[in-house]
Amino acid sequence: MMAYLNAVLVLLAWLGIAVYLLVNGRRIGYLKAVQPTAHVPQPSIALIIAVRNEAKNLRQALNTLTGLHYPNYKIILVDDGSTDGSRSIIEEFTARYNHIECIPIHALPGGWMGKSYALYQGYRHSSEHWLLFTDADVRFSADSLEKSIGYCHTTGAAHLTVLPYVRSRSWVVNCVNSFFQALFYIRYRPWATADKNSDAYLGMGAFNLVHRDAYETIGTHARFALHPNDDLKLGAHLKKAGFPQHVLYGKDSISYEWYSSLKDFITGLTKNAFSSVDYSIARVTTNALGALLLFVLPVPGFLLSGDVILQAVAVLIVLVQAILMVGRKGVYGRWWYALLIPFSALVIVFIMLRSAVLILANNGLYWSKRFYRLNDLKKFR
Repeated sequence: MMAYLNAVLVLLAWLGIAVYLLVNGRRIGYLKAVQPTAHVPQPSIALIIAVRNEAKNLRQALNTLTGLHYPNYKIILVDDGSTDGSRSIIEEFTARYNHIECIPIHALPGGWMGKSYALYQGYRHSSEHWLLFTDADVRFSADSLEKSIGYCHTTGAAHLTVLPYVRSRSWVVNCVNSFFQALFYIRYRPWATADKNSDAYLGMGAFNLVHRDAYETIGTHARFALHPNDDLKLGAHLKKAGFPQHVLYGKDSISYEWYSSLKDFITGLTKNAFSSVDYSIARVTTNALGALLLFVLPVPGFLLSGDVILQAVAVLIVLVQAILMVGRKGVYGRWWYALLIPFSALVIVFIMLRSAVLILANNGLYWSKRFYRLNDLKKFR
């Protein structure tokens, strides 16, 4: 009897998750759907990019950035000690385009993470009215900047986050990432960021467009200089300070390949998974146990039970999951990703625990061949 009750509760939980994400996800608009408005001001914009060993993707990203249909923007590339040929690509583009500037970082001062310091230096070398913090592997559609500024002008947003369309050459990464995005949306509720009465906030490294006055008011990146999730912290501080914040989907406008292999996916998320729970052992343990009980164990357990009723419930759960995988707006998904949700959830649990164990064992974080002490990191929770 308890097994049946448990099965029904898991099914109801998944029905709630699916309805919650499918309904609320449709409250977010698309950047590509923003209509040009006549006589909209075109203020100056500085696109600031931290570059550290990005030779693999940098050229393709810069080719899209130099083709933007916007008359008043500058690209600031901050070379944070690259050793892989990124600098030669930067020099090539700075020689070809007058609106591209390179800022070299020769040494990282104490109290800073490399990326945050690079973005902060980009800001210091700018004077534009708007700042767009983005990554070195992001591809932009030609009209994305014009539409973003037009949207901010129309809505009064001081901060616009665009959720990039993420797709990998690896089907495994696509599968795991689709599940990860569902968890991410549950945690951060991007549809609620524009509600001034909601505590929901968001920031995304691929596209954080912020008005200069708002950025300076919250204290710039110096406010969260040693936090691995600088993009999220930017959004958090802007929302807390009361600046209007909006989120749009970036499908067909903003895109990038996050990771090309499962190994890279695990390594990349390991660096900031523990910080996302404020370095709390209790929270990471609770999250891991919750994921095991709700996402990893139920469906395999029901299917292997030999009980026809439990197996039928498992099929219904997978059906609900499949509808969620293909029905979400602005996210790449396939119905069969539902079949691998237990595996995807197990990967996420592994990442959470691995991140906590490594940081606690090392008493700090190793990232991009640099070490950051845990006591220093905790000061910026």
